[in-house]
Amino acid sequence: MRIEESILIPKILTFVANKKNQMRNILLLFLFPFLSNCKSEPSVKQMPQLFADYYVRYLQTERQIKAHAAFYEGDSIRTTRPVQFSTDVIFQGNVMEPRQLSASTIRYIYNGGGDYAPGGFVFQHPDLSGKTQQRVLKMSPIENFAINGTAVRSQGITLDIQTAPFQASESLVLFFTNVRTNQAFSLEYKGLIDLPLKILPGELQNLQAGKYSLYLVKKQTVTEKSGSTDITAQVEFYSKPIEVKLEDGGNRGIGE
Repeated sequence: MRIEESILIPKILTFVANKKNQMRNILLLFLFPFLSNCKSEPSVKQMPQLFADYYVRYLQTERQIKAHAAFYEGDSIRTTRPVQFSTDVIFQGNVMEPRQLSASTIRYIYNGGGDYAPGGFVFQHPDLSGKTQQRVLKMSPIENFAINGTAVRSQGITLDIQTAPFQASESLVLFFTNVRTNQAFSLEYKGLIDLPLKILPGELQNLQAGKYSLYLVKKQTVTEKSGSTDITAQVEFYSKPIEVKLEDGGNRGIGE
């Protein structure tokens, strides 16, 4: 090897090595912001799901209110365990009493009297993080109802009901009780019920002619998710009874 080559080759190798180092430094400088953002963040413990079950029943004759609520926590409904909060659960401004019904259920209960709350029944309680939550159950009551004309078994019945239009989440149950035999019979209607209610002759075939006590039960059932809470809520309104004289009728019309 000539002297010039022995001197030149090391210089070339040094030059290439320096360029590689410079390129690597430039590349690292360019990638640094992205690599910083890719650093693993500390894991955040996920809050368990809260499952809340609310129920309100109102008896119009007795002006009686019964309410209860139950709460569960877990990742799914199959893995839940009951919850008893360290602070009170409130219903309409009243403290509800917690009762251990079983190993899997703690129920908060309220029994009282008063007027129906058309603006809604209010539950208040903490969530799993301790923040106050409020749930309002609102359903229009049955103000009054009456038979329109004559109740004729072979022709059907028209029932006038004073209430707000029915919602898809609501249903109506009619309870007939024979005054003489004490036998009971019921009819159920669900969803967007047209008013006045037309009870068809075929629905009355199991009823004999005679005097009946009739009361209505309007129900609302709601299942929904609000934030990290799964909610099931039900309201029931039991009306005052009225007396109904059911006739066989033959060919008579409802209004005759």
